[in-house]
Amino acid sequence: MVNLPSYNLLEYSILFVFVIDKSLMAILQYYFLISFTNTKSKLWHCILYLLVSFLSISLNTYFNLYNLFYSQLIFFLLTFLFSKYVIKQSIVLSIVLSLLVYVIEQLAYGFIAPFNYILSINNTDITIHKFIVNMEILFFITVIIAGFIYWYSAKKFNIKAVKFDRYSIILITPLLLIILFWQSFENTGYSSSIMDIDTKLQTAKLLINTSLTKEVQAFIFSSIGIICVFFSLSEFKKLMQYLKEEQNKTILNQQIHSQKNYIEEAKSRLSQTMSFKHDFNNHLAIVNGLLKRGEILKAQEYLNKLEKITSDLSFSCNTGNIVIDALFNNKLSIAKQLGIQVDCDVIIPSDSNINDFDFCIVFANAIDNAIKACKLVDKQNRYLKISTKRDGGFFMIEIRNSYNASNNYTSGSGIGISNIKEVAKKYQGAISIENTSDYFQINILLIISLHYTDISEQLT
Repeated sequence: MVNLPSYNLLEYSILFVFVIDKSLMAILQYYFLISFTNTKSKLWHCILYLLVSFLSISLNTYFNLYNLFYSQLIFFLLTFLFSKYVIKQSIVLSIVLSLLVYVIEQLAYGFIAPFNYILSINNTDITIHKFIVNMEILFFITVIIAGFIYWYSAKKFNIKAVKFDRYSIILITPLLLIILFWQSFENTGYSSSIMDIDTKLQTAKLLINTSLTKEVQAFIFSSIGIICVFFSLSEFKKLMQYLKEEQNKTILNQQIHSQKNYIEEAKSRLSQTMSFKHDFNNHLAIVNGLLKRGEILKAQEYLNKLEKITSDLSFSCNTGNIVIDALFNNKLSIAKQLGIQVDCDVIIPSDSNINDFDFCIVFANAIDNAIKACKLVDKQNRYLKISTKRDGGFFMIEIRNSYNASNNYTSGSGIGISNIKEVAKKYQGAISIENTSDYFQINILLIISLHYTDISEQLT
């Protein structure tokens, strides 16, 4: 066994403390990333993040990037790449996560500034053993503080299904300001102490000293910074919850409006049916009288008129799905009564995993919009065409209706289209809209080989 020189033992001791500290910090950061985003933890993810953390340190050391800006940039980029491509978060959320991880770590080090002064910052020689013990104590305190902040942030401000969008600036801005202020504070000379290690005398001596005032300022800044982080996360979460509630209210109002329309449509159909039923005996008497007089052609002509009246009271479209059949019978019958020429070529695949509720959202909203647009077109030009096509795991719905651009009615906007977009997004599909001066067409693509939670369940 080879005896290592004393200075190597010292370097290895300091390196060992440093590696343990950074490993614990990296594990805490990984836990935060996983918990904050409700991502399932995997062992290889944790190992990879440890490697990412040490890669950041290695790059800073290899390229002598002692400038705070460059070290921040490397750490930020590596954490961003991990969040985006390993735990599969959105670009905006990955940016937020990278900023949070970095800010919390830096603020944790700021919290221990007074302890650093008390334990290590003095103008007298200290033994190397005491120096290493002091390092261990400081690292341990830092890990505890950072661990608490990461744990509290992940537990209290867990984003769950929060959708990050343009409102994320509310969260990103204060984090960037904290980093900017911290960098400015670093440039004033804070934490610029250098320890001179004398391996022969086994002592360590401070060469450049910071003041207690600077250390206290760092502590105060870190305290204010973490309060700002918690406040920003809290307000952002409240805003997201408020927006989600407003969205649910909007959808609920749309459903109430649809129910009111359905009730009005049902009343109209019932009134027409009752009126026809009331006159039915009279119609039979007329036909019977014509037959008794031998006027068979007139009787047939009269029966043809009755057939047209009864056909206007209903619309038959056999889609293979009784729920959609009932919807079409109601909606398209109203369209026919309004003088709209209806062409329905719809087949709903029996093996489709698309929920009937979602199909109804798509067809009901699209047909309602089409009927509204057709009402503002001359009667002789009113038409509505509905067709579907299946190609493997793809299901295409095409709905075209007459349109008059001069009436200022916008078929491609509003809650109805938004609801259709949500269904398309749910099944990883998309919609496209074609709007000309005389017709409006919407194409909805749904992937029917996937399964997702029902939208109705999301609203409860």
